[in-house]
Amino acid sequence: MQDDLYFSMKVAELYRCFKEQMSHLDQSIPYTVRQICLYVQEHSGCCQEDIARELVMDKSQLARNVRKAQQMGLLERSVSPIDNRRAELYLCEKGKACNRETVSAIHSWQQAVMKDMTISEKRQLIYLLERLHVDL
Repeated sequence: MQDDLYFSMKVAELYRCFKEQMSHLDQSIPYTVRQICLYVQEHSGCCQEDIARELVMDKSQLARNVRKAQQMGLLERSVSPIDNRRAELYLCEKGKACNRETVSAIHSWQQAVMKDMTISEKRQLIYLLERLHVDL
């Protein structure tokens, strides 16, 4: 019981630390939009279904966030030359700048959280995190 409570407290502490680091970013860009932009950078030409599946997002909420990202000039949507029914997403220059800012903040947080860990401990942590089954 004590370990369960300690685990929950440590996860909450990590989350608070992460939110604090992200609060230094431009708050006009929601973190969910930032996640979408990061995904599109890695999977240029993807469609919304790909994002919803990989990031486990509600499709209607995702559609609103993609539209918001387009309005902000972060993403552009174009019809696939192969399949006219498919809308492909691409990152704009402003989206690339947003991603650089996001990655820098995430990297700073990661460095702070793992500052005293050996490479072996970092690998073990990643392994254990991947083993977590989060299906809420």
